[in-house]
Amino acid sequence: MSRYVRNILICIIALTIIGGLICAGYYFTITTERIKFWTESFLSAAVLAAIIVQAYVYFRQRDVMERQWQAMQDALAQAKEQTRIAGDSLVIGTRSYVGLHSIDLNKDSKTIFIKIENIGRVPSDSINVFVDMLTNMPKERVTENETVRPWCRVEHRSNFGGMQLFPGTLQFIIPIRLRALSDEEIDLIVQGPGSLIIRGTIDYTDGFGPQQTRFFFWYYAGDGDGTWVGDAPERWAEIFDGMGKQKET
Repeated sequence: MSRYVRNILICIIALTIIGGLICAGYYFTITTERIKFWTESFLSAAVLAAIIVQAYVYFRQRDVMERQWQAMQDALAQAKEQTRIAGDSLVIGTRSYVGLHSIDLNKDSKTIFIKIENIGRVPSDSINVFVDMLTNMPKERVTENETVRPWCRVEHRSNFGGMQLFPGTLQFIIPIRLRALSDEEIDLIVQGPGSLIIRGTIDYTDGFGPQQTRFFFWYYAGDGDGTWVGDAPERWAEIFDGMGKQKET
């Protein structure tokens, strides 16, 4: 019930009681009885008025308390939100960020060197790296003796166990020997007709919440200078998923 409606009801009740007392007084013909009735009635009315005033004061106090309670709830909600934002900011500004630093293809040793680094603020541990490689050769270069195949897929996993990667220190270097590829396929990749695509994930923990996962996707542009070009992993997921696993290192 709103305050306006409540005040109107109180006024109506008070006027009704006073009007009823005035009307009832005219039923007494004897002056002393009328005076006695008026005296007792007005005393009762005064007591009733005091009760009504007390009730009005109580309702006003209740309204004030309700507003104060609501203000306290709003302040508590704001404090919780500020605490959450401060906690998120602390995690974002303090945690470790592990990602791919660089990729290098060494033709002579038939090895890919992948470097990962931590650019965050705290050490990372429980590091697991998964690398998925896919080659594709032009049809006119494919040979019957399979020294040059249409495609080849190689997977590699590295688990660093309890070894921690500290921020600002040497990167972890992951050498991946391309034993599944022939010299002819390596030459085609380096010269340009053949393609080499690499995707993978880096899983790690840093003490802030659950395990973190970073994705990467690069393909080798065989232009002679060893350029690696990044791309979105989602665009090539269907191609990888449609190929069988050739070999795991």
